[in-house]
Amino acid sequence: MKNWTPKQKAEEETLLVNYLINRITGRASGRLDNECLFDMPRDKYFIGNLRSSHGTTDKQDTALQRELLSKIAPVAFGADFLLASNADQIRLKITLSWTCYYRVFPTFDEQRKLLQLETEKAQVGETPVQDTTTLPDETEEGDDRQSGALEDEEIEAREERRGRQQKLQKDALCPKFRKIPCQAEGQITLSRAGGRWQVNSTALVQACATEMERAKQVVVNDPEAIKVKGDIDKQDKIADEALKSAENFQAELKTFQTAVIPEWAWSVDEIKVESGPQGDVLSIIFENASPMPNQSSNRESYLFDVAATFEFDQNVVRPFELELAPRGFRYDRLLWGRGFNCAIIKESDTLYRTTHTPLYVQARYDTRTQPEARFDALAQDPMPVLREILEAMRAYLTEWDNAETAYQTRYGSEWAKFQPEFQRDRAQFGAEIDRFAQGLKLIETDPDVMLAFKLTNETFRRTGDHPTKPKTSWRLFQIVFLVTQISGIAALKTHTPAGLAEREMVDIIYFPTGGGKTEAYLGVLVFHCFFDRLRGKTAGVTAWLRFPLRLLTLQQTQRMADVIGMAELVRREQADLRLNGKVAGFGVGYFVGASSSPNILRPNSNKAEDQVVWSKANDPREREKWKRVVTCPACRTPTVRVDLDEQKVRLIHRCTNADCAFPDGKIPIYIVDNEIYRYLPSVIVGTIDKLAGLGNQRKFSLIFGAVTGICSRHGYFNGKCCQDECKDEKQWQKGRVPNGLTGPTLFVQDELHLLREGLGTFDSHYETFTQELLKEMGQEGPLKIIASSATIEAFARQVEHLYGRQR
Repeated sequence: MKNWTPKQKAEEETLLVNYLINRITGRASGRLDNECLFDMPRDKYFIGNLRSSHGTTDKQDTALQRELLSKIAPVAFGADFLLASNADQIRLKITLSWTCYYRVFPTFDEQRKLLQLETEKAQVGETPVQDTTTLPDETEEGDDRQSGALEDEEIEAREERRGRQQKLQKDALCPKFRKIPCQAEGQITLSRAGGRWQVNSTALVQACATEMERAKQVVVNDPEAIKVKGDIDKQDKIADEALKSAENFQAELKTFQTAVIPEWAWSVDEIKVESGPQGDVLSIIFENASPMPNQSSNRESYLFDVAATFEFDQNVVRPFELELAPRGFRYDRLLWGRGFNCAIIKESDTLYRTTHTPLYVQARYDTRTQPEARFDALAQDPMPVLREILEAMRAYLTEWDNAETAYQTRYGSEWAKFQPEFQRDRAQFGAEIDRFAQGLKLIETDPDVMLAFKLTNETFRRTGDHPTKPKTSWRLFQIVFLVTQISGIAALKTHTPAGLAEREMVDIIYFPTGGGKTEAYLGVLVFHCFFDRLRGKTAGVTAWLRFPLRLLTLQQTQRMADVIGMAELVRREQADLRLNGKVAGFGVGYFVGASSSPNILRPNSNKAEDQVVWSKANDPREREKWKRVVTCPACRTPTVRVDLDEQKVRLIHRCTNADCAFPDGKIPIYIVDNEIYRYLPSVIVGTIDKLAGLGNQRKFSLIFGAVTGICSRHGYFNGKCCQDECKDEKQWQKGRVPNGLTGPTLFVQDELHLLREGLGTFDSHYETFTQELLKEMGQEGPLKIIASSATIEAFARQVEHLYGRQR
């Protein structure tokens, strides 16, 4: 298996999936069973069954029950076909298949098995008893009786019913039904004269009646077919003595004398041709018209695993146009037949069939692997690799030209409707090539961009050097996405009009789940962190990554810590003082709120809630519950524990491996809100609801660069130290502000598709307010926004509503 080619693996996976599908659908339709034991077939098989249209009345069922039944078990199925306008004479062979079930006597062992199953159910309290108890009129509002007494009465009534039900189950004859496969084939003819269609379906009607009569004779000729003592649709009881031996059981069965003969029937009268908006439509409906009650205990009126094939004598069927599908060259809007309580599959131009389990084979997305973009090559000399990618992108434009020729052949004169959309998409790909070329030029001409790009690839080379999950190269869409973002990031240093225009654009990276979207924007984050230091931003938040859900935030924190932690180790090794001089290191802030980690630690507070949190922080076992990184980003081992630095009031994720590359084992991650304000990690990971803190948390301004000094013990502050107990102003170095300090210049929104309706409305207010606030605080250039999603629709409108951006 290890030496299988990708094609062989795909073939084996397909065989396995088809096997599982056939097993599941076969069980659910009854296709795999010749007999149905212990249940009525209608209660066991639900794919492709039809209940009798004569089995219920309006008096027996409520409107809600009838609607539910029509969805679970309809009374008919069929198909509509759009006919060619020049068709006047049509012959159509229809093959209708189904299965019937009739009840037979069980064996003695099967009857005993039923009794054993019912006994086991009763012992575990799972006896299938319907609770139909209704409280008497006195229990309505205003009644003075005690609720406890009513509950006792209800329990007693329920136990009494359970006892009766168990007795009925014990006395009842074991349900056992035998299957009869059926098939009828007949030809119908359609002729048009004077604009009216005439339909002759006599042959099909007779074939169905003949086959139903054959099925009836199977029951008549089966000596094991059920007989009853009284009403043929009522359940008869057997004496307790009959269960003592096989002889007694057979003697009891001989007392059942009245034969139970089912009366199955099809109604195929609903065959007609009517004019519709798209042309003449042939409608064929098959209805279960069996004149039997659907609630009978001894006759199964349902028809099962129904199917039909339609074979036309000529190519006269034309496709419907699916109105719900978007109009465009990328979508096949043709529907070859409309199914009624089923789906239609086209086998050929003249042959069609129904199915109750339609399947669609989705081709697996697979990114291109050539030219290869290896981390090590890009970390050493990126230009040859990037130039090769650029040439490949330009060469791919030929594929667009070839595709347009193929589409023109396929659509003919209709291509004029779709060509403008095709040309727009081609132009968008051309614009992506231009953006990639612009980023490549910056890498080639700007030494800072080149260095940041190399260090980014070195970071991912080391991160990919994993003992269990090795990764050596970018997927092509990832490296292209990274390079296209460079122009907008570099604009923070040069402020060129083209670069600032790039920052106005909201870039959405779309790829199915598991395709590598996260790594794509992680590459941008790491590059941005390195470039910020090289352009003179010595501290402060570079990027804020937001998730709609806290569970997603927790899952991604480890990945973020792995990459940013490795980038920090790479930064420490550099000789360039802009990277390894008097600058802050890279770190990750876990910013989600008190339900996951503390908002603040107050060692001297008199408030009970603060004392509880501080007590937990001082308990080595309790504070382990706040661990957010399990594996050390440097050592790749689960050697992380949570320590408390009481002097600096900090929770520290510390690697206990003596050979860990992090100084003193301190992993650069901050999980307390107040620590994030005090130390301003370069990347913040959190949920979108934390933006609401803009309006009620003064310290939030620190994230946006409003720093007025630094406390030698507790970190950055605005006006006064962020730790309320710190009153020694000698420790406050007012006016000491890091060079180039600003708020975040990049927002990354993961799972964009979840920001809709109420959540999207909530978020949009804070998104636009944040952008305005950053401008008010003097931040130059627009905030860059990147989003990712595994599913995307109407993204331009969503982006405009969320961020107030036109593109």
